[in-house]
Amino acid sequence: MLSDLPTEATPIRGLILANDSLLAFLGDETFASFDLDLKKLRWSAEASKQWTSARPYVWRDAVLAGNRRELIALRSSDGSREWSFQFPETVRGIGTSPDILYIGTLAGPVFAYSPKP
Repeated sequence: MLSDLPTEATPIRGLILANDSLLAFLGDETFASFDLDLKKLRWSAEASKQWTSARPYVWRDAVLAGNRRELIALRSSDGSREWSFQFPETVRGIGTSPDILYIGTLAGPVFAYSPKP
């Protein structure tokens, strides 16, 4: 074992590498970024109720996650919120292209969304 970093909650769903960070959902309510050496927590973000996306997603310089019906984009460097958008269904999967996000939902509909900075 190279490293071990205790966390307050169990990492769930998929772990994602993004640039020089490891991204993970910790339980249902915390989303966290760790350095790759697992020496420290870089930042964390709390869901209003619970994170619902299957895993974190990386798009451009943002980290994307579903928070019930809200898609949230967090700045990868510090976890601050860049933007968000409300959907009529619970966000589950996120597909990416250069300009469009494809949002899959638990109820079945898929939405195409183009964020405007």
